[in-house]
Parts: sequence; structure tokens; C-alpha cells
Amino acid sequence: MERIYKEKINFKFNKTLFLIVIIGFLLRFWGADFYPVNFHSQEAILGWRAKSIFLTGKDETGRSYPFIFSTLEGYQLPLTTYLISPFVGILGLSPQWVMLPVAILGALAIISFYNLTKFLFPKYKNLPTLAALFLSVNPWTVYLSRRLSPVVVSFYFFIIGFYFVLKSFKSAAFQLLGIIFLSASIYTDKSSWFFTPLFLVWFYIYKKKKKFLISFIPLILSLFFIVIFYFKSPQAKVDFLNNDLSLFIEPSISTSINALRGEDLKNGLNPILSRLLHNKLFYLQKILGNFLAHFNPRFYFISGDQNPRHGLTNFGPILLIFIFPTLIGIEKMFKKEKLAFLFLLGWLIIGIMPSVFLFYSPDQERTVFILPVLAIFASYGLKEIKKKWKYFFWALLVFNFLIVGYDGLIKDPWRFPEKNNLGYKDLAFYIKKNLGKYQNIYLTDVYGSNPAPAILFYLDYSPQEFFKSQANKGSLIYRYWINNIGEVIIDQKDLWRGGKNSLYIVTSKEEDLIKKICKNQEVKKEVIKKDNLVLFISYICEDKFYEKRQ
Repeated sequence: MERIYKEKINFKFNKTLFLIVIIGFLLRFWGADFYPVNFHSQEAILGWRAKSIFLTGKDETGRSYPFIFSTLEGYQLPLTTYLISPFVGILGLSPQWVMLPVAILGALAIISFYNLTKFLFPKYKNLPTLAALFLSVNPWTVYLSRRLSPVVVSFYFFIIGFYFVLKSFKSAAFQLLGIIFLSASIYTDKSSWFFTPLFLVWFYIYKKKKKFLISFIPLILSLFFIVIFYFKSPQAKVDFLNNDLSLFIEPSISTSINALRGEDLKNGLNPILSRLLHNKLFYLQKILGNFLAHFNPRFYFISGDQNPRHGLTNFGPILLIFIFPTLIGIEKMFKKEKLAFLFLLGWLIIGIMPSVFLFYSPDQERTVFILPVLAIFASYGLKEIKKKWKYFFWALLVFNFLIVGYDGLIKDPWRFPEKNNLGYKDLAFYIKKNLGKYQNIYLTDVYGSNPAPAILFYLDYSPQEFFKSQANKGSLIYRYWINNIGEVIIDQKDLWRGGKNSLYIVTSKEEDLIKKICKNQEVKKEVIKKDNLVLFISYICEDKFYEKRQ
């Protein structure tokens, strides 16, 4: 691989690559209005906030051009919001325009991955094409792209940036682009903080190119700046522990240590010896367990992590058909390309680090940085398969893709309706129909902990009107959640009052509360459905004697 930078790059139009890129782009963009069925609150707030930033310069908390965004689930780094902002600001707030910049970035990442594979493996003509195809149709990145995952956006920036770093060894003109895109990865999601610096150190050890240090130093400074800025935010340490190092604050681990010490005392073991046997080194055991769990093929090809926010719950993040060429590729590359194999193994180990320190690990979303390694292994293995079996493989690939596509599009959205905030799009349209008819619309938060972002998004609620209504109600500007949108009051059940000028939108769990509010009044009831699924029930308190007085 020492001669990889001496190879001339062929800039001729590549029809196969063009087709692969178009397929990858369409998989990430086409049908945005119907899949996903609706955005989760963290996805919806990205879109609405991006439009608000474009029109008013303010985020949902009223801060002007903030560098760190605060949400109910923690702090968000800035780049995903600012990337989407001009698209929704100019083209309008809709799922398709929110997804467009991510789809474009994904297409650029496919092209970059093709070329960096060509740099790393110049001897193998078809390997880059197969690797690009793997990334293009992979359910892992397709799903996360359509769910606006900042992690996958960070991953795309990394792939593009790494490609430009490779190109900078031939032409210094690309060095700045490499620095910009790798810095963009760091400014998009904290997972990149664990991965990108370590990967670049490993790459420097592997290649020993002095020119590389010119790119590495600005990246470290860039990382240092964002980390310092992030930890100046209130509760940043708590957010970092909860979302990035949750293993170290998981109470069940401390409980387990104490339980083991208790057993030792019952059995007459000296307390000092018990403390030596059962202490915080227990965390190392858990870390090692998490680490080894990432090498289980079942996780990648069959089950995933079963989190509906991270992928399809009935399948692994990689199509099952790729398990055979991946295993073959690992074996063959170990025998034929040991240096390349060691580099990819190092990449794999570093790539799982953002997930290893989480209590619920492996985390399918945060391990996406290892996807290029698996793509290269699978492509290398496919190259080694005999020609007569390749036709069989392509037939099975199409079949596997159709099965996964059918289940993912038709069945999967309905498996976890509450976790996906299913029905909030229909709820927003129902609220829109009733805006102006009632003095107050009271909305429950039982079905979802933070319904406001989805309501703002699907109503395409004016940022100017939103900030005006917040000021009129005297609400706290800096907070993690939104509790009112104009006349829509969310949760705050102590403010709910009976009367004909109020509409109550709740779930079946709160029917008793409505009967209490509408005491001595008749209750008018309407069911809001999504197909056959009852999502919300609306109530209006009607005065029994209203008609007689008229």
C-alpha cells in the first residue's frame, strides 16, 4: 500500500458510480413526506429551529445564533441545525427539504468513500465500486439519514474529510478542505470527539507522513475549542455523563458491587478483602464486556440494538446477505493484505469507542463510524467469491433488500407508536383545524414527553408568532421544553379549566381527569385516529342548560 499515493487518479465519468450515487441519494431523500411516518420531537425541533434561525436568528429558547442548543434530551452541537437552515428557510419547512442537505451530504460521502477505497487499495479494480454500493444501499445509514441523526451527519463529514486528507498528500490544495470537513464532523456530534482524534493518530502511526501533522494540529485546536465551549454550558457535565458516559453513572452497577460485598460479609469474608475484590474495577469488567459485544456478528447482521430511534427493529443495521462476504473478506485479507488488515482492525476498534462507554451498549447509532471497515471487508470477500456464485449473491441481495424494505416501510413504524411519537402529524392537522375556535387548547404530554416540537413543525408555526406568544405568557425563555404554543397549553394540568371555550386533547388514560373538569356538564367526545389506531381523544365541556337559556 506504500504506492497508493503514486497512482494517477482517473477523472473519467464513471457511469456505475453515478448510478450508485443516484440510488444512494434517492434512498435517503425520495418519499420524505411519507417515510418516516412522522418526526420524533428531536428531529422535528431540528427542522423548526433551522427555519427560525434563518428567519429570526433565534432558536426555540429565544437565544440569538447560539453555538450550543439545549433540548429535553440534552445539548446538541450546532452544525446539523445550521446545515439545514438555508434549505428550509428558502424552500419551506417540510420533511423533504429538511432531509435534502443530509441526502446531498450522503451522496458526497458515497463518492468520497469510492475514491478513498481506491487510494487505499489501488490494485483491486472493482473493490471501490463494491464498497460504494455497500454504503449506498446500507439500511444503517439510510435509516439514520431519514431520521436526521446528527451522528450520521458527522459520519458523512468524516468520510469526506478523510478523503481530502488522503488527496492532500498529492496536492496541498486539498489540505484545507480536509481540515474543514473533519472539523465539521467534530462540530456535529460528540461521538466524533471519541473517534476522529484517535483515528487520525492511528492513521499517522500507520502512514508516518509528516505532512499529515499540518492537518492534525488545527483539528486538535478545533476540538479543544468546541469542548471548552460545550463545558461552559450549564449542566454540560451532567449531559455528557448521561448521554456519552452513562456506564459510569448507572446505579445498577453500584448496586451490584454493594450486593457482592453484602454476600461476602454474610459468608464471613473480611470487609477489607471484600472491598479489594469488589470495587470500581468492576467497571473495567463492564467496559470489557461492552467492547467484546461489538464483535458479535448477530448485532450487525440480525438484531441491531432494538432501539426504534436507531434503526429497523426487525433487522440488523447491515443486510444479512452480506455476512458471508464479510467473513470471507476478513479471512482473505488477513492472509493476503496483513498491513491493510491491521489498519482496518485499528479503525474498527477506535470506531466502537463512542459506544463502549454507554450503559446500553452496543449502540447502533454511535457505532456507525465502523461501517467503512465492514464495507471494505464485505467487498473484498465478494471479490474473492467465484463468478458462478456471484449471480446467486446478487439475486439474494435484491430479495433481502426487498424484504427489509417492505418490513421497514409498512410494518416497522407501527411497532413502537409511542417511542416514535406516531400520530403527531395527524394531531397537528387537528389542532390547525381548531385554532381560533377556542380560547385555550389543552394538550396532554402523556403520549410523548415533548410534543411541542412536532406541533411546531407540522403546523409550520411562525417563529415570529411563537416568540410573541411566549413573551405575552411571561414564559421562561431558557428551558429544555416548550409548554405553550399560542393558545395551545401543553401539560400544566393544574391550569386546565372547564368551559365551552376550551378543547382538551388527551389519551384514554386521562378520561377521569376530563370528567372531573367537566363536572355537571355534558362531554362532547371525538376520537383522532391513524388508520385503526386510536391516538388521541378530544373533549369539549358543554353546558347542559345552554340551549334552554337561548
